[in-house]
Amino acid sequence: MENGKRRRYFLIKRSEMTGVVLYIFGMIIVLFFLLANVVRFLQDMGWNYCMLDCLHEMEDAQNFGIFYFLITVSLIVGKQRSMREPAFAVRYINTKMIWRQMFRKLLKWSAIFSGIYCVLVCLFSALSSYEVSNWHVKYSMFHTATGTLYKGSPILVIAAFIVFAFIKTVIGAAILSLLEYGVGSIMIGYVILLIPVAVEWFGDEYILFFNLFSVSQDKFMAPGKVFLLIAIGVLAILGIYLAGCKIWREKEFYG
Repeated sequence: MENGKRRRYFLIKRSEMTGVVLYIFGMIIVLFFLLANVVRFLQDMGWNYCMLDCLHEMEDAQNFGIFYFLITVSLIVGKQRSMREPAFAVRYINTKMIWRQMFRKLLKWSAIFSGIYCVLVCLFSALSSYEVSNWHVKYSMFHTATGTLYKGSPILVIAAFIVFAFIKTVIGAAILSLLEYGVGSIMIGYVILLIPVAVEWFGDEYILFFNLFSVSQDKFMAPGKVFLLIAIGVLAILGIYLAGCKIWREKEFYG
């Protein structure tokens, strides 16, 4: 009996590792072509771009939203489908415990996938740019509205890029997971996620989701905005978790 459990555990872990490796290879191919397109665009515009400019371009609704966000949150939710099996449900006292376990796995895979994406983007951006930051150069993309050169910390921008990617992944996966398993309508979840993708893709001036949690230059004129947005993201994640607890609690009584 114990050997069977151990063997099943190793099979699950091997399957997870295989999935991660395939995800990495797939993302490498996708990001290679996306960043090549971004660099070509920046060069055609005649802008003095740097690594941070590439990060900014790789988090918009077109690149981040379509080629990473929608695919990744679907994969994360797909990894939770085994929790719908009756054999899994009987292991827990109530449905709230199931949601809590699902949310833990959601955080874990969001951290893994967003981490892979951010590491690859940072690596490819560094390789395709002349320098990390060009804030000391006049007419760079990251300058203040008055023309004063910004001399902030590139580390803050890179850290914000990583944290924002995690926040967006968690929020998207949590909404999709909650609507599929808690309410029973995954299509509503896809519609909700597609709205900011479509709106911000065709209108860069709109700030709904991707443009809100982004490393655009105006946020780093006053770095306090970055920490405020991180706090808003954490509160949003907490709110979704509490809403999930309520929905799954009602599901226990009403089916």
